[in-house]
Amino acid sequence: INLHADGGSCMSPGPWNDADTFSIGFTQTVHESHHNYGVMCFGDWGFEITIKDMSGTLMYCRYVDHGMHISIDTTYGSLELPPGTYIINVSTITGTDTYVTLTYTPGGGGVVASDLVVYHNGNLYPVSDANPGETYSHVVDLVRGGNVIRILIIGNFDPAAQIDIANIFGVSDPIELVCNTDEIAIRAVLSWQIDNSDVDLHLIAPGGNYFSLTDCYFGNRNPDWGDSAGTLDNPMLDHDNTSGYGPETIVLPLPANGLYTVLIHYYSDHGGGNAPSNVVVTLNESTQRSYARTLTNAQIWIVTGINVSGGEAYFASPPDSSSLMGSAAVFYGDYPTKDYSSTEE
Repeated sequence: INLHADGGSCMSPGPWNDADTFSIGFTQTVHESHHNYGVMCFGDWGFEITIKDMSGTLMYCRYVDHGMHISIDTTYGSLELPPGTYIINVSTITGTDTYVTLTYTPGGGGVVASDLVVYHNGNLYPVSDANPGETYSHVVDLVRGGNVIRILIIGNFDPAAQIDIANIFGVSDPIELVCNTDEIAIRAVLSWQIDNSDVDLHLIAPGGNYFSLTDCYFGNRNPDWGDSAGTLDNPMLDHDNTSGYGPETIVLPLPANGLYTVLIHYYSDHGGGNAPSNVVVTLNESTQRSYARTLTNAQIWIVTGINVSGGEAYFASPPDSSSLMGSAAVFYGDYPTKDYSSTEE
C-alpha cells in the first residue's frame, strides 16, 4: 500500500489525510516506511501514521512533530498484527508532503496456509486446506454448454476477496467439458464464504410450504411435482454441502405454471459465525440475477420469486412469508435434523 498526504503550504494549514484498508489472513509482521518533504513553516510541521482494526482499536501509531525549538518522534503499538482487516491512515501537519509505504508479504510471518480451490467458468470455490498426500472430492455443477475447470493451490485464500495472483502455488491443466442438456428454465446456485458451516438452498413450488413435499431441499432432493410420466417438470438439488462454501444447485428444466420461491436457510454455523452468502439465479438459460446477504445462524432469507407462464420463467416478487412458512413451529426452528457423521457429500 502506498499513501500520499499532501501537506500544502504554510499559507493553507492542514492536516491533510489519506487512508486505505488491507487484510491479512494470518499473524505476520507488517512493515511501515515513510519519507516527507516540504517547506519549513513557522510553527509545527510533521505527520501521524495510524493503523486501526475495523472496530477502531489503535494497533500502531507513529507521530512526528517538528516545532521551532523541539522535535518529537513517538512510536507505540505493534506491527506484529493478527489476522483481520485494518485501516491505515496518514495525516500531515502544515507544509509537509508525506509518503507512506506499507508492505505485508505472505510468508513474512506466521505460517502460509495452502488452500485447495476449484476454478469453474470464472468462479472460485474453496474445497479444503491442502495437505500433502490427502485425497479430496468436490461436486462441480456443470452448466449447459462449455465448462472450463482448473484445480488451484492458493496460499491463504480469502473467499471474500477472491484471488491473489501472487499467492498461487500450483495450477492444474484446464479440464474442458461440454454439457449437452435440455434447456433449464430455472437454475439457482448457492455459495457462501466460510468453512465449517451449513447453509441450505430451497426451491418451493407454487402454493407450497417450507420443509414440506412442496419444497425441494436436502430432505426432498428430487420431488415429483408434475406429470408422473415425465421428469422435466421436477426440480433436483444436486447435493447437500454441510461443511462450508458450497456450491449447492437446484435445477428445474420445464416447470409447470405458477409462482416459485428461492429461499435460503442458514441451518447451522457449527459455531463459526455469520455466513456471507451469494445466490445466482438463471432463467431460460439467458437472464441472470445475483443476490448477496450475510446470514446469521438459523436465519431464513426469501431471495426471489419466479413466475412461470407457458414454459417461460420471469423474476417476480416472492409470496408472503406467512404462506411459505406454513406454521409458527416451522418458522421457529422445528425443522428436520441432519446426521453430520454421514458421508453424503
